Amino acid sequence: MGSQTRFTCSTPLGNMDLERRRVLVDDGMCCAFSFSRAFLFCVNRRFRQMIAPRNTLLPAFRAARLLIKFASITSAVIALYGSASAQLTITPTFDPSVTDLTNASAIEAGIYAAITQIENSITTRFSDPVTIYFTNSTDPNVLGQSLTPQEELSYTTYLSDLGANPTLSPLQTAALSTMPVTPGSDLNNDTNLFLTAANLAAIGETNAAEALVSGEGGGYNSTLTFNFASLNPSRTGGQVIGNYDEQSVIFHEVDEVLGIGGTGSELSWDGTGLVPALPSELGPLDFFRYSTNGVRSFAYGTNTVAYFSIDRGATKLVSFNQNPGGDFADWSDGVIPSDGSGNTPEQVQDAFGTPWNGANYNGYAAANLGVNELTAFQVVGYSLVPEPSTYALLGLCALVMVITARRRVR
Repeated sequence: MGSQTRFTCSTPLGNMDLERRRVLVDDGMCCAFSFSRAFLFCVNRRFRQMIAPRNTLLPAFRAARLLIKFASITSAVIALYGSASAQLTITPTFDPSVTDLTNASAIEAGIYAAITQIENSITTRFSDPVTIYFTNSTDPNVLGQSLTPQEELSYTTYLSDLGANPTLSPLQTAALSTMPVTPGSDLNNDTNLFLTAANLAAIGETNAAEALVSGEGGGYNSTLTFNFASLNPSRTGGQVIGNYDEQSVIFHEVDEVLGIGGTGSELSWDGTGLVPALPSELGPLDFFRYSTNGVRSFAYGTNTVAYFSIDRGATKLVSFNQNPGGDFADWSDGVIPSDGSGNTPEQVQDAFGTPWNGANYNGYAAANLGVNELTAFQVVGYSLVPEPSTYALLGLCALVMVITARRRVR
């Protein structure tokens, strides 16, 4: 672990410019199944004692045993599945500059709505409490910005942490396969990268994350500042033409706290600030920057091409922003030379947002987390939250297993 720490202050949005943990998971599975087997053994003995003199009740007892087996197997499977992903929790604290606003309750409701959507979308294998301090600014040149400390981690450790995930999704496996075992010229000869505290915790570097928050973070993962007078806190009424959707801007900045967007790239960082310079480090999303099939791109500038891809550049997911007025790990419309515009429809991580024009709120001026943001989260170490239907499917599979086993016994 390196000792360097630096802050990332995002460019304003808008046109205004595991091995140990895996053992614990496996132990949990064994305990769950051992308990189920012991419980079934006791139940079976009791059933045999009861049904011996009363064969007429045999079908009912068999049905009861079937339900017990179904319940025990299902609970064991869900215990294993759930233990692989701990809940990501994001806790906001509001500065008086926010709570003293006349519409503070509406603003806070919008913030909580955005946080809830993030928590319901991604999770981690490790405890990852994220604390964020929210402040208000009256600077007309500020829409949203983050002050987020980051810590250096070696590439080899980062790659090992990602690969230690016992529940890698097919997407994560595919993305990992594009990353070389050791860094070389194809990774800009970079041996280290910087990660936010939330991202460090997500991949298992919990001690480093806690030290970063308690030290440079002053007890918070990040301080986020917004010009709330330029934001529309509600999506259902009372929008001001020319203002931006609050939740979209909140998504954008909280994503940076978690490790994508602006904090996902180290391009232009020269050790003193975000100024044009040759990159000396790479960020977690820089590994997925391509200019064409099979060619990574670490160049930035209005006339250069760079896009997000997890299959060595064969498939372009979205263009990276190449305009110096925005972060280089944010999205853009891909126009060359860069025109400083976002996508249509708008995406949360667009470097340049779209204000409400009085008619486009049901279109693309109110973005939610989309497939590109969720893909970015997965490649830097987060997992998607399973849909409720996933657990139902696991339960159905368990029932089929029990029924099949009974048929084989007969």
